Amino acid sequence: EKGIPFVVVAGTNGKGSTSSLLAHALNTAGYKTGLYTSPHLLRFTERIRIASNEISQEAVIRHYQAVCQAEQACDYPPTFFECVTAMTLLEFQAQQVNIGVLEVGLGGRLDSTNVVPKLLSVITPIGLDHQQFLGDTLSQIATEKAGIIPTDGNVVTAEQMPEVEETLSQIISERRASRHALEPEIGQTTLPAFQKMNIRVAYSAVQAMGRLGFPAAPNHFEKALGSWQWPGRYQLIPGSPPVLLDGAHNPHALEALFGAIESDPAFSEKKIHTVISSLRTKSIEEMLEIIQSHSRSVFLCPTALDRSLNVDELKALNLGIAHVCENPAHALEQAKECANEEDVILITGSLFLVADILFL
Repeated sequence: EKGIPFVVVAGTNGKGSTSSLLAHALNTAGYKTGLYTSPHLLRFTERIRIASNEISQEAVIRHYQAVCQAEQACDYPPTFFECVTAMTLLEFQAQQVNIGVLEVGLGGRLDSTNVVPKLLSVITPIGLDHQQFLGDTLSQIATEKAGIIPTDGNVVTAEQMPEVEETLSQIISERRASRHALEPEIGQTTLPAFQKMNIRVAYSAVQAMGRLGFPAAPNHFEKALGSWQWPGRYQLIPGSPPVLLDGAHNPHALEALFGAIESDPAFSEKKIHTVISSLRTKSIEEMLEIIQSHSRSVFLCPTALDRSLNVDELKALNLGIAHVCENPAHALEQAKECANEEDVILITGSLFLVADILFL
C-alpha cells in the first residue's frame, strides 16, 4: 500500500457509483488510475480495474498465490475481503498506477481499505445499514464511516441528515482535517436523479484533488460523465416489457430509486412490477413496505447466494401483495405474466439478484 496516493470512499449509498465515476474522470484527465469496488456482478475481475480495464485472470492467480503464501504467517485466517484488498494493492503496484480509488467494503474504521495512505477521504450519504456491525444509530454508523478520515487529512462529504452531519463535523474538527467544499451541480446529465449527489461528490473530489497535486480541468469531468456507465445501477434492458435493474439494497436507496423512476419521463406513467431479493442482514420488511407502495405487483425470491433470505424465510414475512417464488428465473417469469408490454419490470433489493438476472 506504500508509495501510491489513494482516495478512499465510504458511505451507505452511492459509494460504488462515486468511486467508479471518480476513477473514470481521473482516467479521462490522463492519470493511470486503479479502481477497487465490490461486489462484482458477473466476474470477479470486475472488482479490480486499471485505467478502466479489468484485471487479467492470470494476474488474479499470481496475486492470489502471493496472498496464500503471506497468509501462512498470519495469526488468524484473513477474510475474503482482506485477501482481495491485498491482491488489489499488489496489482496497483505492479501496474504502477498514479493513484488508487478504493471503495470501502463495510463501515470504514475497521475496513481493510483503511490501511492505505490517503490523499483524500470521501463520504457519500449515510443511512441505517449493517446495524449489527456498525451500530443502531445514525451517529454510531457515521462514526464508523468517518474512521477513514486521518488526522490532518483531507475530506469531501455529501449532504447528510442532521444527526450524521453533526457527528461528521465533530470528528473532522477533532482530527484537524481539511473539509473541501461540496461543489454545486455540474452541467446537464441524463443520469437518474439519485445519481445527482454522487456526481456532485465525485466532482468535488476531483476539484479537491486538483488542490492536492492532481489537477483536472472541469471539461475532463464533463467528458467523463458523458461516457460513464455503472452496470447494475439503473440499467435498462429493452424489451416488451423492459426490465430495469438497480441494486438498491436498503430503504434509503429504495426511496431514492423510486423517486428517480417517478421523475423519469421514460417510466413515470408506467406500472411497475418488482422482483426483489434481500440478504438476511437487511431491513427487508421496511424495504418491502416501500416497494409495495410503488408497485402493481411484487415477487420475492432467494438468490444464488446462501446469505439471502430463503423461500421459507420469505414466506414468514408480512407479505401484503407480494408473492414468493422459488428462484430469480421463476420470479421474472411471474412478473412478465403480470405485466403488459407498456409496463416495466424492476429488479432490485440486491446486486446479487441483479447478477442472477443478468446471467439468465
